[in-house]
Amino acid sequence: MTGGMIGKATLVRKLDAPWRCTWSLYRMEPPLLGCGHVIASAFTSLDSELTTEIWKADSSGIVDSFTPLVKPVRGLSHEDALRDAGYELVVPITQEAGA
Repeated sequence: MTGGMIGKATLVRKLDAPWRCTWSLYRMEPPLLGCGHVIASAFTSLDSELTTEIWKADSSGIVDSFTPLVKPVRGLSHEDALRDAGYELVVPITQEAGA
């Protein structure tokens, strides 16, 4: 992404992932390609690459589509993937404290 940030990705909550990966639900302001909520998923792909993808989700954290909304990012960082899509990560204070 070039040209700076276009929005904010606010962490709603971390999710229990069905596979060995990390999932978190984010609220996107403004929406990312029409999606007000997304899940960022960091995992090891079938070809052993460390990858983070962003998927369309609803506000309860249910994935609408496992097709990545934007180009996957190498590495296991939700923040890097969100930044690459043009969003600044916002973590509410209650989330930082582990509440």
